[in-house]
Amino acid sequence: MNKIKILLDSTCDLDMDLLKRFDLDYIKMGVTMDDKEYSASLSWEEYTPKEFYDFMRSGKRCYTNQVKESAFEETFTALLEEGYDIVYIGCSSGLSGSVALGKLVAERLKEKYKDNTIAIVDPLCSGMAQGSSVMPAKARKRLPLSSPPRDSTTISGPPLAPLPI
Repeated sequence: MNKIKILLDSTCDLDMDLLKRFDLDYIKMGVTMDDKEYSASLSWEEYTPKEFYDFMRSGKRCYTNQVKESAFEETFTALLEEGYDIVYIGCSSGLSGSVALGKLVAERLKEKYKDNTIAIVDPLCSGMAQGSSVMPAKARKRLPLSSPPRDSTTISGPPLAPLPI
């Protein structure tokens, strides 16, 4: 019976305290500000929230980038090596390619890690709706203690739409 790790991405808008309290983790996206790429870290190491929003208010070009393939590969592999099954809940497929890229990486890894499951979930939303979608289940300990079936995810309820691997 494998442990389960729930992964989100930077668009989940959860602070580090909430991530820790609900035993969640995330994969960093990128943010480009004035043609310089930074990490979209939820702990704000490279810039402060004030600096970020001041930059946006100044009218300069600012946009987010999907999770990098190497970040998926490294994060998924590390967790699989530790014996985890993974549920990745990414930014809506309508806003980012992260869900599709996560699924591609998961497909490549499933041959090597046959005893593990990677479930990719397209929440069809972003921001706090994405991040908070797992908190009630985690708080009530309703997430399974064992692995989800290989052909489905065990997280249900609007607005989640599973993309099983």
